Amino acid sequence: MDEEQKLHAHVKVMAEEKFVPHFNEAIKRGIEQFPDRPYFYVANTHKAEIDMPVIKEDKWYPLLHCPTPVSNQMVFKYTVEGSQFELIWTIPPEDHFEHYIEHSSEVVPEEQELLGYIVGFLDGSLQKKSDLLNGDSQC
Repeated sequence: MDEEQKLHAHVKVMAEEKFVPHFNEAIKRGIEQFPDRPYFYVANTHKAEIDMPVIKEDKWYPLLHCPTPVSNQMVFKYTVEGSQFELIWTIPPEDHFEHYIEHSSEVVPEEQELLGYIVGFLDGSLQKKSDLLNGDSQC
């Protein structure tokens, strides 16, 4: 394993150590806060950017409604029955947008979905998706 692979492995482990416990805690809080709801949303806010190789802490919050899309955000829909979650979007920090847009033809297949979220954020389609998920029939 070369140094770059070691770094990526370390970052992955650190991300899981920070991500999973906070995410699971937000789900527990959502189940308690919204006991009669078949689903709710879980979104994050970042205390700080990812600073290689140390990953700073994310905070996850259960929400009754799908939030307005903002940069540097992940949103999941959690369905209580079956304990299933679905990624609604992940939007990177704004300073990543230009690189993805300028090099869109070179984006690897694994990151095409991320590019789509960036485009959707910029063209307003993620906002329309949020509105639809929240029952706004004007969309």
